[in-house]
Amino acid sequence: MSSLDANSLLNLLQISDSAFPTGSFAHSGGLEAAYQRGFLSSSGAFSVPFMREAHRSWVDLEAIRSLDCVLNASLSNHVANRASTQQGRSLIQTACATYKDSKLTEVQNLIYDGKLFGHQVLMYGILCAFLGISEDQAAISFLFSSLRTMVAAGVRLGAVGTLEGQRMQFQLQLKIPEVMERHRDKCKKKHSLDRRFLR
Repeated sequence: MSSLDANSLLNLLQISDSAFPTGSFAHSGGLEAAYQRGFLSSSGAFSVPFMREAHRSWVDLEAIRSLDCVLNASLSNHVANRASTQQGRSLIQTACATYKDSKLTEVQNLIYDGKLFGHQVLMYGILCAFLGISEDQAAISFLFSSLRTMVAAGVRLGAVGTLEGQRMQFQLQLKIPEVMERHRDKCKKKHSLDRRFLR
């Protein structure tokens, strides 16, 4: 493994660690509500195309703003929307404090100025691109993190025990490459929605 690959992996492990403060510990991706209503849904598969596009476009802040508006309009559940923006803001704040880079600070300033919602999945894509983490590694780690969060929520709910949760996670994480491929190019570079109507 080259030192560049090793550094990329170490960066990925750092931002994927639960000790990296993003505020995501309290959000289950909608699992509690889905469980209470008798059905389950995965926010990870929905989010991966947005994460990929943010990773590809991270230096083009106008493209990020457009993507952020489309994602904001897509998250009609106000609780999920608020959780996503809070986690994204926490992630970019932590990244700015950790890595001290002007491009990340520019993204953070757009959020502070109300020009960017700062959804978590987009901030994650931007951060992974900034750190030199490949798009595929970023997608795998994002899906893994989403799965881990939902399994943990299931354990907290008492829907599954801790050992059953680990078995479920193992079985479901085997499907991550399939989900990744299925959603590889779902997000288009040009969005047809006019941002004026999304703010």
